[in-house]
Amino acid sequence: MKIIFLNHFITGGGAERVVSLLSKKMIEKGHRVCLVTDVSVPFAYQFDPKVYIYPLYRNEHEKRSFIKLYYMVKNCRLYIMKESADVLIGVLPLMNLVAILASIGLKNKVIASEHTSFERPLGVHISMIRNIVYRLADVVTILTQADYNYLGHKIPNKVIMPNPLSYPCVHEKLIRRKNILAVGRLDVWKVKGFDLLIEAWGKIAHKYPDWTLDIAGEGTEKSIQYLQKLSCDVNVEKQVVFLGFRNDIDVVMRMSSIFALTSRYEGFGMVLLEAMSQGCACISFDCGGRQREIITNDDEGIIIEKHDVLGLSKGLEKMIQDDTLRCKLSKAGVERAKEFDLDIVEERWETIMRKIIKG
Repeated sequence: MKIIFLNHFITGGGAERVVSLLSKKMIEKGHRVCLVTDVSVPFAYQFDPKVYIYPLYRNEHEKRSFIKLYYMVKNCRLYIMKESADVLIGVLPLMNLVAILASIGLKNKVIASEHTSFERPLGVHISMIRNIVYRLADVVTILTQADYNYLGHKIPNKVIMPNPLSYPCVHEKLIRRKNILAVGRLDVWKVKGFDLLIEAWGKIAHKYPDWTLDIAGEGTEKSIQYLQKLSCDVNVEKQVVFLGFRNDIDVVMRMSSIFALTSRYEGFGMVLLEAMSQGCACISFDCGGRQREIITNDDEGIIIEKHDVLGLSKGLEKMIQDDTLRCKLSKAGVERAKEFDLDIVEERWETIMRKIIKG
C-alpha cells in the first residue's frame, strides 16, 4: 500500500510519537510511507529514513498567509496525486479537515485519527469538524470505548484504535529513585492537572522529605513560574523539580518509583501506558472511564475519581509507605502494557486499511 500521514507538526506530543512508531512498522511491512508536515519546525521524534517527507507549506508566504488552509489542501492534494496514494491518514482535527478536503474527487481513502477525549471542549470550530466533516471520512479512529459510547450515532463511521506501546517493556528489577513522576506540556497545565497534583503533594510532602515530585515537559517561562508559585503556596517548592522536555523519557521512567496522571481531560493516556511498561507503580485520575480501560483492576494501578485531590494524596501516601504494593503494581502494570504492543496495534491498522480499500 501507498500510505500518507498528514501531521501539522512533529513536536513532542503523543500523537506525533504514534505516527513515528506506525510509519516505521509500516515500512517494515513493505508499504510506501510518506509524511506531510511543517518541515520548518524541528522534529521531536526520529523517523525511519525510508519515510519520504513532503513540506506542508512550500514557502514562508504560504505558512503566513491568511488563506493558508487553501495552501495546505492544495499541496496535500498534489502529493496524493503524485504518490497515487491508497490511504491518507490525518492526525488531529485540523489535519483531518485538510485530508478530507484534499481527497475530494480522488480515489484514495481517508482515515481521520483522533488522539484526545471528545468530552474535552476545544471550541466551536473543532466541534464543527468533528460533528460534520468527519462523516465524510472513510473511517474515524478514536481511542477508547468510553469515547465510542459518548459519541453514539454522531459519528457512525468510527472504530476504536488504541495507541501502541512506545518502548520495550522492562523485565529486570531496577533501582529507583524516591520520586513521583508526571509528564506533559506545562503550557496546558490545567488540562494536565498539574495544579491538582501539586496541591495533593502539598498535603503529604512534609512527611517524606527524601521524596520529590518531578514534572517532565516543555513550557514557557510563564507556565513554569506559575507552577513554581503553586509549589511555594503549599510549601513544597524544595520537593518539586521541573525537568523540562526530555527525549529520554523512558530512561526517566525506569528511574522513577511512582507515576501520576492527573489530567482533567485525557483521550487515552499513552504516557500512563508508557510508565506502566517501564515498571512505574501508577496512580491516575479516571477521565470518564478512559483510564479504566488501561488500568483494569487494583493489581495494575490505583484509579482515583477525577478532581479528588484528597483521594489522590491518600493514594500517593499509600504507595510511598508500602514497598510491597509498589512492587506488585509495577509487575502487573508491565504485563498489562504488553497487550498494547506495537505489532498488535499496527496489525489493527492494516486490517482497517485493507477493508476500506476493498470497499
